[in-house]
Amino acid sequence: MPTTIPATLTTRDGLKLRTTHWPVAAPRAVCVLAHGLGEHAGRYQPVAAALNAQGLAVVAHDHRGHGRSEGARGRLRTDEDLQTDFALLIDTARHRYPELPVLLLGHSLGGVLVARMVAELALPESQRAPWARPVEALAMSSPAMALTLSPVQKLLMATVATWVPDFVVGNGFQPEWICHNPDTVAAYKADPLVHDRISGRLSHFLVNSGEVARARAARWPVPTL
Repeated sequence: MPTTIPATLTTRDGLKLRTTHWPVAAPRAVCVLAHGLGEHAGRYQPVAAALNAQGLAVVAHDHRGHGRSEGARGRLRTDEDLQTDFALLIDTARHRYPELPVLLLGHSLGGVLVARMVAELALPESQRAPWARPVEALAMSSPAMALTLSPVQKLLMATVATWVPDFVVGNGFQPEWICHNPDTVAAYKADPLVHDRISGRLSHFLVNSGEVARARAARWPVPTL
């Protein structure tokens, strides 16, 4: 059995994704973590420490186009890049911890991603996408599964985002929304690995994956928090 998680994973299209591994002695489960839009896995060290204290090893990567991973900021090459990349991370965690149950944990964009992964398990096995992976549990924090779009934003989604899926704009997120603690907000603003870019294709992923997850939620077989 390997003794650690590789520092980088190579995607099917050749990008290098930077991983982070928070091991623990004698773990009882492994948590595969998905970070939010525009940020990176390194911001989740306090979360990982809390999970370590509960006996969970934690594995994460920076999504493509995020943090220390390769890829254009905020862009996807195909509509299923995030799922395929995350399946690779789950496989890596399973290989490192073959006897342990796997918990998925996602925040915001990551919440949509893990929900979409689990939603695929609501289908018969023969109908699932190649990136579907069985897991034992799911937890989400503020998953962005029901975005409120203005009429103008809906028009843009139906036109510009469809015609020019790689066009990148600001995501409209305000750092002050993340926390009431001004020191936390200041640290977010000062983090050089944080960005505010989002493409049409990534926007479509958020909207479409949220719709699929909500539609299948009552039928998926995974215990969920």
